Amino acid sequence: MMPHILSDYFSLRVYRHRTITPHDKLVYENSYWAFTNLPSVRIPVLRAPFPTFGMVMPLPYWWSGTERFYPVDVNGLEFKLVGVDNYILRSAISRCKQVITSRSGLSVYPNRWTHQEPFLTDWAREYQTNKRTSTRVAGTAGADLDIAERPTFWWSEKRVQWFYQIFNSQQRQHQPSTPLRRIRIYVRSSGKDWPSLQMDESYAVLVDGEQIFLVANETWGALRGLESLNQLMWRTSDMTQVYINQTYIFDKPRFPHRGLLVDTSRHFISKSILLVNLEAMAYNKLNVLHWHIVDDNSFPYQSQTFPSLSQKGAWNKRQVYTQHDIKEIVEFARLRGIRVIPEFDIPGHTRSLAYSKPELLAQCQGYEDNTVYFGPLNPFINETYQFIENFLIEMFNLFPDEYIHLGGDEVQPACWDADLEMIRTQAKLNLQGALTLDYFWKRVQNIVTELGNRQPANRRKIVVWQEVAAQVFELKNSVVSQVWKPDIPGEFALSENLLFSSCWYLDNLHFIRDWVPYYLCDPLRQLDLHSSSGPTTLLGGEACMWGEYQADDTILQKIWPVTSGIAERLWSPHWVNNITTVGPRIEEQRCRMISRGIPQAVLLGPGACEFPGAITAMLDATSFETTDSHDPQFLMNGHKLSGLGGVTYETLSIFLTAVFFFILSIILLFVALKCLTAGPAKARLLAFLPRRLSATRILIFSVLLTLFICLYLVYFGQPRKEV
Repeated sequence: MMPHILSDYFSLRVYRHRTITPHDKLVYENSYWAFTNLPSVRIPVLRAPFPTFGMVMPLPYWWSGTERFYPVDVNGLEFKLVGVDNYILRSAISRCKQVITSRSGLSVYPNRWTHQEPFLTDWAREYQTNKRTSTRVAGTAGADLDIAERPTFWWSEKRVQWFYQIFNSQQRQHQPSTPLRRIRIYVRSSGKDWPSLQMDESYAVLVDGEQIFLVANETWGALRGLESLNQLMWRTSDMTQVYINQTYIFDKPRFPHRGLLVDTSRHFISKSILLVNLEAMAYNKLNVLHWHIVDDNSFPYQSQTFPSLSQKGAWNKRQVYTQHDIKEIVEFARLRGIRVIPEFDIPGHTRSLAYSKPELLAQCQGYEDNTVYFGPLNPFINETYQFIENFLIEMFNLFPDEYIHLGGDEVQPACWDADLEMIRTQAKLNLQGALTLDYFWKRVQNIVTELGNRQPANRRKIVVWQEVAAQVFELKNSVVSQVWKPDIPGEFALSENLLFSSCWYLDNLHFIRDWVPYYLCDPLRQLDLHSSSGPTTLLGGEACMWGEYQADDTILQKIWPVTSGIAERLWSPHWVNNITTVGPRIEEQRCRMISRGIPQAVLLGPGACEFPGAITAMLDATSFETTDSHDPQFLMNGHKLSGLGGVTYETLSIFLTAVFFFILSIILLFVALKCLTAGPAKARLLAFLPRRLSATRILIFSVLLTLFICLYLVYFGQPRKEV
């Protein structure tokens, strides 16, 4: 009896072994995601978490959603403005509509559930009428329930009614057969013409019934709301259907300054890459580009006041930023609610000035030879301050933001201490050690103040690195200190305004799996400002992309998607810090940005996006017409591909078709002319032609064919936008 039972048991186990499929349960441990397995298995099967769909990144301050979802009529989508209407808002609506109507820039219904796609339409009707509960089909998180984000609060009809009151509209029962096609936007005030530290970026969104509502206090909040709206929508893998969940969001940033430093001195970063990066910043609600434009290694800024700076200090004459380039970058950023703060690092990090202005730098000789070495700016000659004043006037005209970054870090005083002229001047002024820096910054602050007094449009506040706060005794209260060395708290204790960057040096992320500390790093805890009794204010923080080992072809992948996690830390509330739940969301954001044309690194392990490595038509190609030699290898609207010398496949096919028809028309024209002339050639040609096909008809046909070719080239040869 017992052997029979054992035989049945083992046969049953064998049967199950042959028929069951692997489970898809994932677990996060030891800094990686993997399939769950037996505890004795030491080599895990790595797998990136399954991406969510229709989740917002960064996570909103307050949000709630239900398992209801509605189809969206992307072709009949109508945006209606109530209240403020301006160019910035219209531009943002145009970009938002392009993402939605193209469908390719939206999140994708996961491949693991594609067998359920044919039933989505039926389920949508069912949820809208019966309010039944979904399992894993289209929940607000779109992921496994055990790793889904929990809404901030339950769905409330009172909040829904608030939207209808603002728009003076009446809530009606939604008809399941009617897709959403109306987006109503109410902006109370335009705010300032330029984004600023004080801009209001809060917004509220309601997706309910037959319309979508977006409310914002200022234009800048509407821009953030439109991006969230793009992220809420998701599509089927065949791109035929677009859906959106019933959702309520009230959102505002945790910090007003959420930045990204990009170094363009160590390696020249082309304008086109900077523009793509600005687009990526807007997708993640970052609002400051800290442009570290010049440094020791090169001086790519093309100054009109001092043209020799870039002529002698840039890598070459083509790798420069012209005045036109800078204006275009600043305007491109403004339309996305992003400030551009340039950094002109002084008195150190100025070696590139030695090629054109050697007289402004401290000079000293080596101990063993007569080689002349250059140190920081010479703080004891008036020519230095005259140069700084004239240079800042030009910078203020190009960069309208209220802040200017003047560096101040890593000043090496060795050459100051070896320059005989400086030693004598120090003795006359009774300045030693840190007093020299104090003297320098006192004069620089006076220059900035005087420029603002002369012309109100040139009023600026100064940002410096944290060393200045420790070494200078008389800093104005408005000066902002940027912290990059948290282990030396004394260097920023005297500053009233701080920016935080210590945890977010992207060039230090040598192993991609170490991204978790970047996400979890909370600036308030790092700086321990909760226990501080002073008036210190943390304005926000910045991720820093130093360029020693990054160039055009690598920098975007080094920045993204790690910076998406940093952006969430700066935008979302402090309690949004769960690695298990952020994994699927950051994977969705990564895939979403790839589909919008932003190159991304692999962050969470093996997996796949809908269009891995795809470059799509999300950005306006006219924004990428560069004046330098670094044209991008992809143009978002023109599908410019490497290997064709800048010619698109579409243009090449049109050209070859036109050539074929043109040759055909020439042959026909030749035949017609020969037939119209007398002689033996006419007789030979007519012998091969049908009787009804006269020479005159051939001539008319060839002329019409030539006209057709001209019209074909004019019409189909124009660049066309994808839908």
